[in-house]
Amino acid sequence: MGEGKSIVLTEAELLEVFKRPSVREVACEVRFAPRLRVIPEVWRMQDTLAEMYPQIDEEQVALTTSRILQAYVFANQSAGRLIKVSQENLVVIFNRYTTFEDFKTEALSRIADFSNEFDVGTYQRVGLRYVNNIELPPDEPARALHRFVHAPVDFERIDIDTIEQFMTEFRLKKTGHKLTIRGALIPTPADARHMLYILDLDCYSLGPKAADSLPTLLDVFHRDIQVQFLSHVTEDYKAVMRG
Repeated sequence: MGEGKSIVLTEAELLEVFKRPSVREVACEVRFAPRLRVIPEVWRMQDTLAEMYPQIDEEQVALTTSRILQAYVFANQSAGRLIKVSQENLVVIFNRYTTFEDFKTEALSRIADFSNEFDVGTYQRVGLRYVNNIELPPDEPARALHRFVHAPVDFERIDIDTIEQFMTEFRLKKTGHKLTIRGALIPTPADARHMLYILDLDCYSLGPKAADSLPTLLDVFHRDIQVQFLSHVTEDYKAVMRG
């Protein structure tokens, strides 16, 4: 896998919807110039979201390593959906994934409502992120990883049976945006005897973006993420996702 190699996928491959997708979280974030009225008037969002997102919580979020902001979290736990809002960003999150079109429709709707309510016309950063959890069989998980994933690791230089965990990160420069690819082999949080390969694909664009450009940006980001994901996993793992 890599930018140096030409990745060729058919339209049928790009359109395939898997019965058992590996996606554990998909998130769309927009950042904007600070709106100090957001937190004092967050009740305006609650009025809009109360039926669909009834649970409310507060948290501190770090947009950078040096800045912590107060944020409100509106959740629908049964549907696996969250909306996080601060004075500088809004994030729509699905923890139960169906299709990109489902997610895109909800994200665009909630971002548009917020932008209209708080007079946000441009975004300083737009991002789309997919976090995939690839569960590995407990027997010889490193070899299962080799069977399921085209990991950017030279296994000929490393004894695969001795690997307990590893992490990789690449940032690719695309036309008008960037794509960060993170891979990590770690023990599962629930049971350290089982291993998990996390494939984190984060596509984003910096600089002023008009609100009406968001649908096209998300389509472009999703296609880049999809190409990277489908080239990262093997045919054996695609068969697992097909159920």
